[in-house]
Amino acid sequence: MSKKMLSIGSAVILICIAVSMLGMKTGAQTKAVKEKDNNQQSQAETGLENMNLITLDDKETWLNQIYQTKATEAYQDIRELPQNYRYEDAVKDHCYINSIFDNAKTNRKLYNEFNEKLKNKQTAFIRVAQITVEGDLVIADVLYDSKSDCIYLVKDDTRDRYLSLAESIISIRRYAQSGEWEDLGECSWILYNTHPDEIDFEQSTVEDYFILDVLK
Repeated sequence: MSKKMLSIGSAVILICIAVSMLGMKTGAQTKAVKEKDNNQQSQAETGLENMNLITLDDKETWLNQIYQTKATEAYQDIRELPQNYRYEDAVKDHCYINSIFDNAKTNRKLYNEFNEKLKNKQTAFIRVAQITVEGDLVIADVLYDSKSDCIYLVKDDTRDRYLSLAESIISIRRYAQSGEWEDLGECSWILYNTHPDEIDFEQSTVEDYFILDVLK
């Protein structure tokens, strides 16, 4: 066999090896992309249970995850709502609206539907728009995630002109329970980690419980 034929044979072998390695690399990249897509789809469908190791201080990470879930897909990301967002917009966008001034309710059925899902341990979402005494709009998104069995409250105070700059923010908190609380003749919708009947009012904080609405 001539040296020329050996040289050609060696070249063919090297080309075959290179093609094989390229195929393996491409296959690995394709698999990685598919796994990434599957993970993102899984997160959107199954909830936020994998987020438990991330503290709520990492607000942007949490907000990104919340507004990528299937439960919130019909609503615009709270961070993207315009500053001139008003009552008329909230009605059109299917929000549950309450007014502190006269305790009027709009779309009350959304509150009932949310609580029915919560009672059955089904993932549920509701956007609450509250009109302050001064006529400003405060928006609160409430997500119950059935996988983590937690309630997440995202509150947007940026349109309340009577708050300080430090208070005029979008905040996020996590609660264990939602319910109705009777106190001094009023019935309120609350989210809580510690029920207000079990804690000294003067020592309580917003991390213990939060009043979303005075129902009656």
